[in-house]
Amino acid sequence: MGVNYKIIKGDIFKIEPNVHNHKIAFLVKGNDDKTYFVKPSWVGFHNNLNEYLAHHIGSLIDAPLLDGCFIKINADSMMKWHKTVESFHETFLHPTFIPPYKEAIFFGVEFKRDLNTFNSILEVKATLNIIHNKDEFYSHYALDQYLKNLDRHVGNLAIHKEPRKLVFYLFDFDRLFLSTWNTGVMKKNFDNFDCFSSESHNEQLYQLVDRTAIKTAQGYGAKISYITDDDISEIINTISIIYNISKDELDTLSKWIRHRKEKIYDACLKNEICFPNIVQRGLSSVNR
Repeated sequence: MGVNYKIIKGDIFKIEPNVHNHKIAFLVKGNDDKTYFVKPSWVGFHNNLNEYLAHHIGSLIDAPLLDGCFIKINADSMMKWHKTVESFHETFLHPTFIPPYKEAIFFGVEFKRDLNTFNSILEVKATLNIIHNKDEFYSHYALDQYLKNLDRHVGNLAIHKEPRKLVFYLFDFDRLFLSTWNTGVMKKNFDNFDCFSSESHNEQLYQLVDRTAIKTAQGYGAKISYITDDDISEIINTISIIYNISKDELDTLSKWIRHRKEKIYDACLKNEICFPNIVQRGLSSVNR
């Protein structure tokens, strides 16, 4: 196993305000001639760290993710970005970095201009049988449960037309750990594997899993349990170098990853009750 992330240099060239959650992201032109989408961190949330963490773990279990890397953004580009951010309405959340800027490092994923997101659960269901990597679609159940991603919904799933195939991608992991970086809350939820302890909009995704697909979904839980101590140490070391994170936060994160890794597969087996098609089929068999 193991994932290696390159570090490139880049300049911000466009600000992407989100009117729904009042946050701001930006597009970066890398010196590798690719464009990257970057979500900075907001006070108390470590959003960019979350994006890196989920990407690294997702890559270890072969989840369908856009290519990612770390990007050094120069000081002039950061200052120009900050002035643009300040020009937005005061209700927009501002990032944790403030002037004077030195060269900052962010995690970003490759930006595909023609990436298509979904608008309804019916669209997702209709697409499942024509995407090239259908099995990989089911990875998000275990991955989101492992990290308690609060924000998985149809709008954070996407497809991309590639040569002779339609490929599915997962994206948007900035609201992990029940959307908090309160270490007290995180510690209380080390053993929380409730399917619906997050916002209700992710419940409809559980309708897409039948008796065959449940085995695939559970298989990704097994893959998480096989993540090695060396992989986890690499993740924690990278976070300690790149991000401004307290010792308590880093220790809590390390314990979360290690503790839940040992329990995620059993949780995936027990969580069959979360999938309505599995439950209904079981009840039908009992009533015959």
